Amino acid sequence: TDNASPGIHPFEAVTSYTPPSAIPATIQSIQDGTVSTDTEVSVTGVVTGTGPYGLFVQDPAGGPQSGVWAYMGADWESVYGLVMAGDVVDVQGKVSEYFDLTEIDLAGSSIPSVTVTGTSDVPEPARLTLEDLETDPEPWESVLIQIDDVAISVEPDEFDQWEVSDGVYNLLIDDFLHLYSGSTTLGTAFDQIVGPLYFSYGDYKIVPASDEAYTPSD
Repeated sequence: TDNASPGIHPFEAVTSYTPPSAIPATIQSIQDGTVSTDTEVSVTGVVTGTGPYGLFVQDPAGGPQSGVWAYMGADWESVYGLVMAGDVVDVQGKVSEYFDLTEIDLAGSSIPSVTVTGTSDVPEPARLTLEDLETDPEPWESVLIQIDDVAISVEPDEFDQWEVSDGVYNLLIDDFLHLYSGSTTLGTAFDQIVGPLYFSYGDYKIVPASDEAYTPSD
Protein backbone atom coordinates (compact mmCIF):
# COMPACT_ATOMS: atom_id res chain seq x y z
CA THR A 1 0.00 0.00 0.00
CA ASP A 2 1.36 3.49 -0.91
CA ASN A 3 1.05 5.64 2.22
CA ALA A 4 2.90 8.64 0.78
CA SER A 5 1.06 11.93 0.79
CA PRO A 6 -0.08 13.17 -2.62
CA GLY A 7 2.69 15.04 -4.41
CA ILE A 8 5.48 13.85 -2.11
CA HIS A 9 7.84 11.07 -3.15
CA PRO A 10 7.88 8.33 -0.50
CA PHE A 11 11.68 8.66 -0.12
CA GLU A 12 11.81 12.47 -0.27
CA ALA A 13 12.82 14.23 2.93
CA VAL A 14 10.53 17.05 4.01
CA THR A 15 12.42 20.04 5.41
CA SER A 16 11.05 23.14 7.08
CA TYR A 17 12.03 26.69 6.10
CA THR A 18 13.22 29.11 8.74
CA PRO A 19 12.93 32.70 7.56
CA PRO A 20 15.82 35.03 8.35
CA SER A 21 15.53 37.19 11.45
CA ALA A 22 17.39 40.17 12.88
CA ILE A 23 19.10 40.21 16.26
CA PRO A 24 18.60 43.23 18.54
CA ALA A 25 21.84 45.20 18.75
CA THR A 26 23.17 48.48 20.05
CA ILE A 27 24.89 50.94 17.77
CA GLN A 28 28.03 50.71 19.91
CA SER A 29 28.16 46.92 19.54
CA ILE A 30 28.09 47.38 15.77
CA GLN A 31 30.78 50.05 15.80
CA ASP A 32 33.14 48.25 18.17
CA GLY A 33 32.99 45.01 16.19
CA THR A 34 31.08 42.94 18.74
CA VAL A 35 28.49 42.34 16.03
CA SER A 36 30.19 40.92 12.97
CA THR A 37 29.64 42.01 9.39
CA ASP A 38 26.86 40.32 7.39
CA THR A 39 24.76 40.00 10.56
CA GLU A 40 21.12 41.05 10.23
CA VAL A 41 20.42 43.46 13.09
CA SER A 42 17.73 45.68 14.51
CA VAL A 43 18.74 48.94 16.21
CA THR A 44 16.86 51.83 17.75
CA GLY A 45 18.01 55.43 17.72
CA VAL A 46 17.31 59.05 16.86
CA VAL A 47 17.77 60.30 13.31
CA THR A 48 20.40 63.08 13.18
CA GLY A 49 20.36 63.69 9.42
CA THR A 50 18.92 62.37 6.18
CA GLY A 51 20.14 62.45 2.60
CA PRO A 52 19.49 61.03 -0.85
CA TYR A 53 20.83 57.58 0.04
CA GLY A 54 19.93 57.05 3.67
CA LEU A 55 20.16 58.46 7.17
CA PHE A 56 22.31 58.71 10.27
CA VAL A 57 20.99 57.11 13.46
CA GLN A 58 22.38 57.79 16.92
CA ASP A 59 21.97 56.58 20.46
CA PRO A 60 20.45 59.56 22.31
CA ALA A 61 23.07 59.22 25.06
CA GLY A 62 25.74 60.26 22.56
CA GLY A 63 29.46 59.75 23.04
CA PRO A 64 31.99 57.76 21.01
CA GLN A 65 30.64 54.95 18.80
CA SER A 66 27.06 56.15 19.29
CA GLY A 67 26.18 56.79 15.64
CA VAL A 68 25.82 54.72 12.47
CA TRP A 69 25.02 55.35 8.82
CA ALA A 70 22.04 53.42 7.43
CA TYR A 71 22.38 52.95 3.67
CA MET A 72 18.94 52.64 2.10
CA GLY A 73 19.56 53.18 -1.61
CA ALA A 74 18.41 55.81 -4.06
CA ASP A 75 14.80 56.99 -3.80
CA TRP A 76 14.49 55.33 -0.40
CA GLU A 77 11.56 57.51 0.70
CA SER A 78 9.34 55.84 -1.89
CA VAL A 79 10.07 52.52 -0.18
CA TYR A 80 10.25 53.42 3.52
CA GLY A 81 8.30 56.68 3.72
CA LEU A 82 9.29 60.08 5.04
CA VAL A 83 11.80 60.11 7.89
CA MET A 84 13.15 63.32 9.44
CA ALA A 85 15.79 64.42 11.92
CA GLY A 86 14.41 63.92 15.43
CA ASP A 87 12.41 60.83 14.52
CA VAL A 88 12.96 57.82 16.77
CA VAL A 89 13.35 54.80 14.49
CA ASP A 90 13.79 51.07 14.54
CA VAL A 91 16.15 50.20 11.68
CA GLN A 92 16.64 46.66 10.45
CA GLY A 93 19.35 45.66 7.99
CA LYS A 94 22.68 43.94 7.48
CA VAL A 95 25.91 45.12 9.10
CA SER A 96 28.40 46.00 6.41
CA GLU A 97 31.87 47.49 6.10
CA TYR A 98 31.78 49.65 2.98
CA PHE A 99 35.31 50.83 2.12
CA ASP A 100 36.09 51.07 5.87
CA LEU A 101 32.78 52.77 6.76
CA THR A 102 30.69 50.71 9.16
CA GLU A 103 27.05 50.85 8.13
CA ILE A 104 23.69 49.15 8.31
CA ASP A 105 22.93 48.14 4.73
CA LEU A 106 19.22 47.99 4.04
CA ALA A 107 19.68 47.74 0.27
CA GLY A 108 21.66 44.52 0.71
CA SER A 109 19.49 43.06 3.47
CA SER A 110 16.92 40.30 2.99
CA ILE A 111 14.68 41.76 5.72
CA PRO A 112 15.09 45.57 5.57
CA SER A 113 12.75 47.87 7.44
CA VAL A 114 12.53 51.34 8.96
CA THR A 115 9.79 52.09 11.48
CA VAL A 116 9.23 55.50 13.03
CA THR A 117 8.14 54.94 16.64
CA GLY A 118 8.13 58.51 17.93
CA THR A 119 10.01 61.79 18.03
CA SER A 120 12.76 63.18 20.24
CA ASP A 121 15.21 66.02 20.51
CA VAL A 122 18.21 65.49 18.27
CA PRO A 123 21.16 64.55 20.50
CA GLU A 124 23.52 67.36 21.40
CA PRO A 125 26.56 67.34 19.12
CA ALA A 126 29.89 66.33 20.60
CA ARG A 127 32.17 69.40 20.59
CA LEU A 128 35.50 68.37 19.13
CA THR A 129 38.57 70.22 17.96
CA LEU A 130 40.20 69.67 14.61
CA GLU A 131 43.17 68.29 16.54
CA ASP A 132 40.85 65.68 18.11
CA LEU A 133 39.68 64.67 14.66
CA GLU A 134 43.18 64.59 13.27
CA THR A 135 44.44 62.46 16.17
CA ASP A 136 41.65 59.87 16.57
CA PRO A 137 38.56 60.36 14.40
CA GLU A 138 37.35 56.76 14.15
CA PRO A 139 35.36 56.62 17.44
CA TRP A 140 33.33 59.59 16.18
CA GLU A 141 32.41 58.03 12.84
CA SER A 142 28.72 58.75 12.07
CA VAL A 143 28.32 60.66 15.38
CA LEU A 144 26.83 64.17 15.34
CA ILE A 145 29.71 66.54 16.11
CA GLN A 146 30.41 70.27 16.31
CA ILE A 147 33.57 72.17 15.42
CA ASP A 148 34.15 75.80 16.39
CA ASP A 149 36.06 78.82 15.11
CA VAL A 150 37.15 77.66 11.66
CA ALA A 151 37.53 79.33 8.27
CA ILE A 152 37.47 78.08 4.70
CA SER A 153 41.01 77.22 3.62
CA VAL A 154 40.17 75.45 0.34
CA GLU A 155 37.19 76.46 -1.80
CA PRO A 156 34.70 73.86 -3.13
CA ASP A 157 35.96 71.45 -5.77
CA GLU A 158 33.93 69.91 -8.60
CA PHE A 159 32.25 67.62 -6.04
CA ASP A 160 31.23 70.54 -3.77
CA GLN A 161 33.66 69.40 -1.13
CA TRP A 162 35.67 72.07 0.67
CA GLU A 163 38.06 72.44 3.54
CA VAL A 164 38.12 74.41 6.77
CA SER A 165 41.03 75.14 9.07
CA ASP A 166 41.63 76.37 12.62
CA GLY A 167 45.01 77.69 11.56
CA VAL A 168 46.80 74.41 12.27
CA TYR A 169 44.55 71.48 11.39
CA ASN A 170 42.18 70.97 8.47
CA LEU A 171 38.90 69.11 7.91
CA LEU A 172 36.72 68.47 4.88
CA ILE A 173 33.10 69.62 4.61
CA ASP A 174 30.93 67.66 2.18
CA ASP A 175 27.50 68.11 0.58
CA PHE A 176 26.61 64.43 1.11
CA LEU A 177 23.40 65.38 2.94
CA HIS A 178 22.90 69.02 1.93
CA LEU A 179 24.43 71.60 -0.41
CA TYR A 180 25.18 74.73 1.62
CA SER A 181 23.68 77.87 0.07
CA GLY A 182 25.85 80.40 1.93
CA SER A 183 29.24 81.81 1.05
CA THR A 184 32.03 79.29 0.49
CA THR A 185 34.73 81.71 -0.61
CA LEU A 186 38.24 81.47 0.75
CA GLY A 187 38.51 82.90 4.26
CA THR A 188 34.80 82.71 5.13
CA ALA A 189 34.68 82.13 8.89
CA PHE A 190 32.27 80.09 10.99
CA ASP A 191 31.63 80.13 14.71
CA GLN A 192 30.22 76.61 14.46
CA ILE A 193 29.61 73.82 11.96
CA VAL A 194 27.50 70.83 13.03
CA GLY A 195 26.97 67.51 11.29
CA PRO A 196 27.62 63.78 11.39
CA LEU A 197 31.21 62.71 10.80
CA TYR A 198 31.33 60.64 7.62
CA PHE A 199 34.09 58.57 6.01
CA SER A 200 34.52 58.17 2.27
CA TYR A 201 37.31 58.03 -0.30
CA GLY A 202 39.87 57.68 2.47
CA ASP A 203 38.93 60.84 4.37
CA TYR A 204 36.81 61.86 7.33
CA LYS A 205 34.50 64.81 6.74
CA ILE A 206 31.56 66.59 8.32
CA VAL A 207 28.30 66.27 6.38
CA PRO A 208 25.91 68.98 7.67
CA ALA A 209 22.22 68.30 7.08
CA SER A 210 20.96 71.88 6.53
CA ASP A 211 21.96 75.51 6.18
CA GLU A 212 21.07 75.91 9.87
CA ALA A 213 23.97 73.60 10.73
CA TYR A 214 26.35 76.43 9.82
CA THR A 215 26.84 79.51 12.01
CA PRO A 216 28.83 82.09 10.01
CA SER A 217 30.92 84.52 12.03
CA ASP A 218 29.65 88.10 12.21
